[in-house]
Amino acid sequence: MTGDNGLGKSFLLEALWWALTRGWRSEMAIPNRAHASTASIKATFDGKVGVARTTGRFDPKSQRWLAARGQPPKPGLVIYAAADGGFSVWDPLRNHAGSRYVSDFLEVPFQTSLVFDRAALWDGLRSPDKAVLCRGLVEDWVAWQRDEDERFKELTEVLALLSDGTEKLRPGKPRRVLVGDARSFPTLRLPYGTEPVTHVSAGVQRIISLAYLLVWSWHEHREAARLTGEQTTSSVIFLFDEIEAHLHPRWQRSLLPSLLEVVKALSGADGVQLIGATHSPLLCASVETIVEERRDRLFTLDLVRRDGTADVVLKQVPWGPIGEVDAWLRSDLFDLTSTRSIEAEHALQSAAEIARQKKPDPEHVAAVTARLEQAISSTDPFWARWELVTSGVRR
Repeated sequence: MTGDNGLGKSFLLEALWWALTRGWRSEMAIPNRAHASTASIKATFDGKVGVARTTGRFDPKSQRWLAARGQPPKPGLVIYAAADGGFSVWDPLRNHAGSRYVSDFLEVPFQTSLVFDRAALWDGLRSPDKAVLCRGLVEDWVAWQRDEDERFKELTEVLALLSDGTEKLRPGKPRRVLVGDARSFPTLRLPYGTEPVTHVSAGVQRIISLAYLLVWSWHEHREAARLTGEQTTSSVIFLFDEIEAHLHPRWQRSLLPSLLEVVKALSGADGVQLIGATHSPLLCASVETIVEERRDRLFTLDLVRRDGTADVVLKQVPWGPIGEVDAWLRSDLFDLTSTRSIEAEHALQSAAEIARQKKPDPEHVAAVTARLEQAISSTDPFWARWELVTSGVRR
Protein backbone atom coordinates (compact mmCIF):
# COMPACT_ATOMS: atom_id res chain seq x y z
CA MET A 1 0.00 0.00 0.00
CA THR A 2 1.47 3.35 -1.05
CA GLY A 3 0.25 6.94 -0.89
CA ASP A 4 1.23 10.44 0.12
CA ASN A 5 1.74 11.45 3.74
CA GLY A 6 -1.48 12.08 5.60
CA LEU A 7 -3.80 10.12 3.31
CA GLY A 8 -4.35 7.28 5.76
CA LYS A 9 -1.99 4.32 5.27
CA SER A 10 -1.34 4.00 9.01
CA PHE A 11 -5.02 4.67 9.68
CA LEU A 12 -6.01 1.72 7.49
CA LEU A 13 -3.51 -0.56 9.24
CA GLU A 14 -4.88 0.54 12.62
CA ALA A 15 -8.44 -0.19 11.44
CA LEU A 16 -7.30 -3.61 10.18
CA TRP A 17 -5.76 -4.29 13.57
CA TRP A 18 -9.08 -3.45 15.25
CA ALA A 19 -11.02 -5.66 12.84
CA LEU A 20 -8.73 -8.61 13.55
CA THR A 21 -8.27 -8.17 17.30
CA ARG A 22 -11.17 -5.95 18.47
CA GLY A 23 -8.76 -3.57 20.15
CA TRP A 24 -6.77 -0.47 19.21
CA ARG A 25 -3.00 -0.63 19.13
CA SER A 26 -2.63 2.98 20.30
CA GLU A 27 -5.06 5.87 19.89
CA MET A 28 -8.45 4.75 18.61
CA ALA A 29 -9.97 6.27 15.48
CA ILE A 30 -12.42 9.09 16.17
CA PRO A 31 -15.01 9.83 13.44
CA ASN A 32 -15.77 13.47 12.72
CA ARG A 33 -19.00 14.82 14.15
CA ALA A 34 -20.93 14.65 10.88
CA HIS A 35 -20.46 10.87 10.69
CA ALA A 36 -20.01 9.86 14.34
CA SER A 37 -23.43 8.22 14.68
CA THR A 38 -23.08 6.17 11.47
CA ALA A 39 -19.35 5.35 11.46
CA SER A 40 -18.61 1.64 11.20
CA ILE A 41 -15.84 -0.81 10.46
CA LYS A 42 -16.60 -3.97 8.51
CA ALA A 43 -14.13 -6.67 7.55
CA THR A 44 -14.12 -10.13 6.00
CA PHE A 45 -11.23 -12.53 6.45
CA ASP A 46 -10.33 -16.20 6.80
CA GLY A 47 -11.05 -17.28 10.36
CA LYS A 48 -10.40 -20.49 12.25
CA VAL A 49 -13.52 -22.00 10.72
CA GLY A 50 -14.18 -20.71 7.22
CA VAL A 51 -14.78 -17.11 6.18
CA ALA A 52 -15.27 -14.77 9.13
CA ARG A 53 -16.89 -11.36 9.31
CA THR A 54 -16.55 -8.67 11.93
CA THR A 55 -18.54 -5.48 12.36
CA GLY A 56 -18.18 -2.57 14.72
CA ARG A 57 -19.82 0.79 15.16
CA PHE A 58 -18.85 3.95 16.98
CA ASP A 59 -20.98 4.99 19.94
CA PRO A 60 -20.77 8.80 20.34
CA LYS A 61 -22.13 8.72 23.91
CA SER A 62 -19.58 6.35 25.37
CA GLN A 63 -16.86 7.37 22.87
CA ARG A 64 -16.15 3.70 22.18
CA TRP A 65 -16.07 1.32 19.27
CA LEU A 66 -18.54 -1.48 19.92
CA ALA A 67 -18.10 -4.89 18.33
CA ALA A 68 -21.08 -6.99 17.29
CA ARG A 69 -22.33 -9.61 19.77
CA GLY A 70 -20.94 -13.08 19.59
CA GLN A 71 -17.71 -15.03 19.88
CA PRO A 72 -15.11 -13.14 17.85
CA PRO A 73 -13.54 -15.06 14.98
CA LYS A 74 -9.90 -16.08 15.32
CA PRO A 75 -7.78 -14.91 12.38
CA GLY A 76 -4.60 -16.57 13.67
CA LEU A 77 -1.46 -15.00 15.06
CA VAL A 78 -1.44 -11.27 14.26
CA ILE A 79 1.72 -9.14 14.54
CA TYR A 80 1.89 -5.40 13.96
CA ALA A 81 5.21 -3.60 13.38
CA ALA A 82 4.43 0.10 13.76
CA ALA A 83 6.19 3.03 12.14
CA ASP A 84 7.39 4.31 15.53
CA GLY A 85 9.40 1.13 16.14
CA GLY A 86 6.83 -0.42 18.48
CA PHE A 87 5.20 -3.82 18.04
CA SER A 88 1.89 -5.41 18.97
CA VAL A 89 1.09 -9.11 19.14
CA TRP A 90 -2.33 -10.75 19.27
CA ASP A 91 -2.28 -14.45 19.95
CA PRO A 92 -5.58 -16.38 19.74
CA LEU A 93 -4.42 -18.64 22.57
CA ARG A 94 -3.04 -15.97 24.91
CA ASN A 95 -5.04 -12.79 24.45
CA HIS A 96 -8.57 -13.37 25.59
CA ALA A 97 -10.51 -11.26 28.10
CA GLY A 98 -14.05 -11.18 29.44
CA SER A 99 -16.48 -8.50 28.33
CA ARG A 100 -20.07 -7.41 28.72
CA TYR A 101 -22.64 -6.26 26.19
CA VAL A 102 -24.53 -3.05 25.56
CA SER A 103 -27.55 -4.17 23.52
CA ASP A 104 -26.08 -6.29 20.74
CA PHE A 105 -22.64 -4.74 20.93
CA LEU A 106 -19.70 -5.31 23.23
CA GLU A 107 -18.96 -2.41 25.56
CA VAL A 108 -15.24 -3.15 25.74
CA PRO A 109 -12.89 -4.98 23.37
CA PHE A 110 -13.38 -8.73 23.62
CA GLN A 111 -9.73 -9.33 22.83
CA THR A 112 -6.66 -7.73 24.31
CA SER A 113 -3.15 -7.74 22.86
CA LEU A 114 0.43 -7.20 23.92
CA VAL A 115 1.66 -3.72 23.01
CA PHE A 116 5.39 -3.08 23.07
CA ASP A 117 7.09 0.27 22.88
CA ARG A 118 10.88 0.14 22.53
CA ALA A 119 11.47 0.03 26.28
CA ALA A 120 9.01 -2.82 26.79
CA LEU A 121 10.40 -4.82 23.88
CA TRP A 122 13.98 -4.54 25.11
CA ASP A 123 13.53 -4.50 28.88
CA GLY A 124 10.36 -6.52 29.42
CA LEU A 125 6.59 -6.14 29.65
CA ARG A 126 4.42 -6.66 32.73
CA SER A 127 0.67 -6.68 33.22
CA PRO A 128 -1.05 -4.24 35.62
CA ASP A 129 -0.95 -6.98 38.29
CA LYS A 130 2.84 -7.38 37.73
CA ALA A 131 2.68 -10.69 35.86
CA VAL A 132 5.63 -11.08 33.48
CA LEU A 133 4.21 -11.03 29.96
CA CYS A 134 7.60 -10.84 28.22
CA ARG A 135 11.11 -10.77 29.71
CA GLY A 136 12.36 -8.59 26.87
CA LEU A 137 15.02 -8.82 24.19
CA VAL A 138 18.01 -8.16 26.47
CA GLU A 139 17.21 -10.79 29.09
CA ASP A 140 15.80 -13.41 26.69
CA TRP A 141 18.66 -13.15 24.20
CA VAL A 142 21.32 -13.58 26.92
CA ALA A 143 19.41 -16.44 28.60
CA TRP A 144 18.78 -18.27 25.33
CA GLN A 145 22.44 -17.93 24.36
CA ARG A 146 23.74 -19.05 27.79
CA ASP A 147 21.41 -22.06 27.91
CA GLU A 148 21.99 -23.04 24.27
CA ASP A 149 18.22 -22.84 23.84
CA GLU A 150 16.73 -23.70 20.44
CA ARG A 151 15.32 -20.18 20.38
CA PHE A 152 18.85 -18.76 20.22
CA LYS A 153 19.63 -20.99 17.25
CA GLU A 154 16.48 -19.76 15.52
CA LEU A 155 17.27 -16.14 16.41
CA THR A 156 20.73 -16.53 14.90
CA GLU A 157 19.25 -17.99 11.71
CA VAL A 158 16.61 -15.25 11.48
CA LEU A 159 19.23 -12.51 11.94
CA ALA A 160 21.27 -14.03 9.11
CA LEU A 161 18.23 -14.22 6.83
CA LEU A 162 17.20 -10.62 7.55
CA SER A 163 20.71 -9.24 6.98
CA ASP A 164 21.26 -6.88 4.07
CA GLY A 165 23.15 -9.32 1.86
CA THR A 166 26.68 -8.01 2.47
CA GLU A 167 27.46 -8.58 6.14
CA LYS A 168 25.55 -11.16 8.17
CA LEU A 169 24.29 -10.06 11.58
CA ARG A 170 26.06 -12.49 13.95
CA PRO A 171 25.65 -12.58 17.72
CA GLY A 172 28.75 -12.11 19.83
CA LYS A 173 29.44 -12.92 23.46
CA PRO A 174 27.21 -11.01 25.95
CA ARG A 175 28.97 -8.52 28.19
CA ARG A 176 28.42 -5.82 30.79
CA VAL A 177 28.09 -2.30 29.39
CA LEU A 178 27.36 0.06 32.28
CA VAL A 179 28.62 0.31 35.83
CA GLY A 180 25.10 1.10 37.01
CA ASP A 181 23.39 -1.76 35.15
CA ALA A 182 24.16 -5.27 36.42
CA ARG A 183 22.83 -6.95 33.29
CA SER A 184 24.90 -8.49 30.53
CA PHE A 185 23.86 -7.23 27.10
CA PRO A 186 23.72 -9.07 23.77
CA THR A 187 26.35 -8.09 21.23
CA LEU A 188 26.78 -8.27 17.47
CA ARG A 189 29.98 -9.07 15.63
CA LEU A 190 30.34 -6.29 13.08
CA PRO A 191 33.14 -5.55 10.56
CA TYR A 192 34.54 -2.83 12.84
CA GLY A 193 34.31 -4.86 16.07
CA THR A 194 31.89 -6.43 18.52
CA GLU A 195 29.28 -3.97 19.78
CA PRO A 196 26.45 -4.21 22.33
CA VAL A 197 23.05 -4.12 20.64
CA THR A 198 22.23 -0.91 22.50
CA HIS A 199 24.99 0.88 20.56
CA VAL A 200 24.32 -0.26 17.00
CA SER A 201 22.52 1.87 14.39
CA ALA A 202 18.78 2.52 14.36
CA GLY A 203 18.41 0.36 11.25
CA VAL A 204 20.19 -2.61 12.82
CA GLN A 205 18.19 -2.18 16.04
CA ARG A 206 14.99 -2.29 13.98
CA ILE A 207 16.08 -5.56 12.37
CA ILE A 208 17.15 -7.26 15.61
CA SER A 209 13.93 -6.11 17.31
CA LEU A 210 11.97 -7.63 14.45
CA ALA A 211 13.97 -10.88 14.59
CA TYR A 212 13.49 -11.24 18.35
CA LEU A 213 9.78 -10.42 18.20
CA LEU A 214 9.17 -13.04 15.49
CA VAL A 215 11.00 -15.80 17.36
CA TRP A 216 9.50 -14.87 20.73
CA SER A 217 5.88 -14.55 19.55
CA TRP A 218 5.89 -17.87 17.70
CA HIS A 219 7.44 -19.79 20.60
CA GLU A 220 5.02 -18.19 23.06
CA HIS A 221 2.17 -19.29 20.79
CA ARG A 222 3.53 -22.84 20.76
CA GLU A 223 3.88 -22.82 24.54
CA ALA A 224 0.31 -21.56 24.93
CA ALA A 225 -0.88 -24.38 22.67
CA ARG A 226 0.96 -26.92 24.84
CA LEU A 227 -0.48 -25.54 28.08
CA THR A 228 -4.05 -25.27 26.80
CA GLY A 229 -4.13 -28.44 24.75
CA GLU A 230 -5.01 -26.45 21.62
CA GLN A 231 -3.47 -26.72 18.19
CA THR A 232 -1.12 -24.06 16.88
CA THR A 233 -2.60 -21.73 14.32
CA SER A 234 -2.24 -22.30 10.61
CA SER A 235 -2.43 -18.58 9.84
CA VAL A 236 -0.09 -15.65 10.49
CA ILE A 237 -0.99 -12.07 9.57
CA PHE A 238 1.76 -9.47 9.64
CA LEU A 239 0.92 -5.75 9.52
CA PHE A 240 3.99 -3.62 8.80
CA ASP A 241 3.98 0.19 8.65
CA GLU A 242 6.84 1.96 6.83
CA ILE A 243 8.79 -1.24 6.32
CA GLU A 244 11.78 0.73 5.01
CA ALA A 245 12.22 3.00 8.06
CA HIS A 246 15.92 3.55 8.99
CA LEU A 247 17.08 1.06 6.36
CA HIS A 248 19.75 1.62 3.71
CA PRO A 249 18.51 1.13 0.11
CA ARG A 250 20.47 -2.13 -0.06
CA TRP A 251 18.43 -3.43 2.88
CA GLN A 252 15.19 -2.17 1.37
CA ARG A 253 15.82 -4.40 -1.65
CA SER A 254 16.17 -7.58 0.40
CA LEU A 255 14.03 -7.21 3.52
CA LEU A 256 10.53 -8.05 2.30
CA PRO A 257 11.36 -11.32 0.48
CA SER A 258 13.52 -12.35 3.45
CA LEU A 259 10.78 -11.47 5.94
CA LEU A 260 8.21 -13.63 4.18
CA GLU A 261 10.69 -16.51 4.11
CA VAL A 262 11.39 -16.11 7.84
CA VAL A 263 7.72 -16.07 8.90
CA LYS A 264 6.94 -19.15 6.82
CA ALA A 265 9.99 -21.02 8.10
CA LEU A 266 9.32 -20.19 11.77
CA SER A 267 5.63 -20.96 11.82
CA GLY A 268 5.24 -23.60 9.16
CA ALA A 269 1.83 -22.00 8.68
CA ASP A 270 -0.09 -22.61 5.48
CA GLY A 271 -1.40 -19.07 5.37
CA VAL A 272 1.08 -16.21 5.81
CA GLN A 273 -0.13 -12.76 4.81
CA LEU A 274 1.81 -9.53 5.02
CA ILE A 275 -0.02 -6.22 4.71
CA GLY A 276 2.40 -3.33 4.49
CA ALA A 277 2.54 0.39 3.89
CA THR A 278 5.60 1.92 2.27
CA HIS A 279 7.11 5.00 0.65
CA SER A 280 9.93 2.96 -0.90
CA PRO A 281 10.01 2.15 -4.63
CA LEU A 282 12.96 -0.15 -3.92
CA LEU A 283 10.80 -2.24 -1.65
CA CYS A 284 8.09 -2.50 -4.32
CA ALA A 285 10.66 -3.49 -6.95
CA SER A 286 12.11 -6.13 -4.60
CA VAL A 287 9.00 -8.32 -4.81
CA GLU A 288 8.44 -8.19 -8.57
CA THR A 289 9.58 -11.78 -8.99
CA ILE A 290 7.70 -13.28 -6.03
CA VAL A 291 4.23 -11.77 -6.29
CA GLU A 292 1.34 -13.76 -7.67
CA GLU A 293 -1.35 -11.77 -9.43
CA ARG A 294 -3.93 -14.33 -8.34
CA ARG A 295 -3.21 -13.82 -4.64
CA ASP A 296 -1.34 -10.55 -4.09
CA ARG A 297 -2.70 -7.03 -4.27
CA LEU A 298 -1.14 -3.63 -4.77
CA PHE A 299 -2.97 -0.49 -3.64
CA THR A 300 -2.38 3.24 -3.58
CA LEU A 301 -4.21 6.00 -1.73
CA ASP A 302 -5.03 9.02 -3.89
CA LEU A 303 -6.54 12.40 -3.06
CA VAL A 304 -9.38 13.02 -5.51
CA ARG A 305 -10.67 16.59 -5.79
CA ARG A 306 -14.10 17.35 -7.21
CA ASP A 307 -16.63 20.18 -6.82
CA GLY A 308 -14.60 21.96 -4.18
CA THR A 309 -14.23 18.86 -1.99
CA ALA A 310 -11.54 16.23 -1.65
CA ASP A 311 -11.88 12.53 -0.93
CA VAL A 312 -9.25 9.87 -0.30
CA VAL A 313 -9.70 6.84 -2.54
CA LEU A 314 -8.01 3.45 -2.18
CA LYS A 315 -7.23 2.29 -5.70
CA GLN A 316 -5.99 -1.13 -6.73
CA VAL A 317 -3.05 -1.07 -9.14
CA PRO A 318 -2.33 -4.11 -11.35
CA TRP A 319 0.75 -6.07 -10.33
CA GLY A 320 3.40 -6.49 -12.97
CA PRO A 321 7.11 -5.89 -13.51
CA ILE A 322 7.76 -2.15 -13.84
CA GLY A 323 11.53 -2.35 -13.89
CA GLU A 324 14.02 0.14 -12.49
CA VAL A 325 13.29 2.25 -9.45
CA ASP A 326 12.89 5.36 -11.63
CA ALA A 327 9.98 3.65 -13.37
CA TRP A 328 8.36 2.79 -10.03
CA LEU A 329 8.69 6.39 -8.89
CA ARG A 330 6.95 7.64 -12.04
CA SER A 331 4.20 5.00 -11.80
CA ASP A 332 0.71 5.52 -10.38
CA LEU A 333 2.02 4.34 -7.01
CA PHE A 334 4.26 7.35 -6.40
CA ASP A 335 3.14 9.87 -9.04
CA LEU A 336 6.47 11.63 -9.51
CA THR A 337 6.84 13.44 -12.83
CA SER A 338 10.63 13.32 -12.55
CA THR A 339 13.25 11.57 -10.45
CA ARG A 340 15.73 14.45 -10.72
CA SER A 341 16.08 17.42 -8.41
CA ILE A 342 13.30 20.03 -8.55
CA GLU A 343 15.71 22.55 -10.15
CA ALA A 344 16.73 20.05 -12.82
CA GLU A 345 13.10 19.14 -13.51
CA HIS A 346 12.15 22.80 -14.04
CA ALA A 347 15.19 23.42 -16.24
CA LEU A 348 14.37 20.37 -18.35
CA GLN A 349 10.78 21.55 -18.73
CA SER A 350 12.09 24.86 -20.09
CA ALA A 351 14.41 22.94 -22.41
CA ALA A 352 11.48 20.87 -23.67
CA GLU A 353 9.55 24.06 -24.48
CA ILE A 354 12.53 25.33 -26.50
CA ALA A 355 12.74 22.02 -28.37
CA ARG A 356 9.14 22.48 -29.53
CA GLN A 357 9.80 25.98 -30.93
CA LYS A 358 10.75 26.50 -34.57
CA LYS A 359 12.87 29.59 -33.89
CA PRO A 360 13.82 29.80 -30.23
CA ASP A 361 15.26 33.05 -28.92
CA PRO A 362 19.09 32.71 -28.58
CA GLU A 363 19.16 34.65 -25.30
CA HIS A 364 16.49 32.40 -23.83
CA VAL A 365 18.43 29.34 -25.01
CA ALA A 366 21.58 30.67 -23.33
CA ALA A 367 19.73 31.33 -20.09
CA VAL A 368 18.19 27.83 -20.03
CA THR A 369 21.57 26.30 -20.88
CA ALA A 370 23.10 28.08 -17.88
CA ARG A 371 20.35 26.69 -15.62
CA LEU A 372 20.91 23.21 -17.03
CA GLU A 373 24.65 23.43 -16.40
CA GLN A 374 23.97 24.18 -12.76
CA ALA A 375 21.43 21.41 -12.29
CA ILE A 376 22.66 18.54 -14.49
CA SER A 377 25.96 16.67 -14.57
CA SER A 378 28.26 17.37 -17.52
CA THR A 379 28.26 13.63 -18.31
CA ASP A 380 24.46 13.34 -18.43
CA PRO A 381 23.19 11.78 -21.73
CA PHE A 382 20.80 14.72 -22.01
CA TRP A 383 23.58 16.98 -23.33
CA ALA A 384 23.85 15.07 -26.61
CA ARG A 385 20.17 15.73 -27.30
CA TRP A 386 20.48 19.35 -26.23
CA GLU A 387 23.37 19.81 -28.65
CA LEU A 388 21.12 18.74 -31.53
CA VAL A 389 18.33 21.08 -30.39
CA THR A 390 20.50 24.17 -30.00
CA SER A 391 23.06 23.71 -32.79
CA GLY A 392 20.94 25.67 -35.28
CA VAL A 393 20.39 28.49 -32.80
CA ARG A 394 24.13 29.06 -32.28
CA ARG A 395 24.78 29.06 -36.02
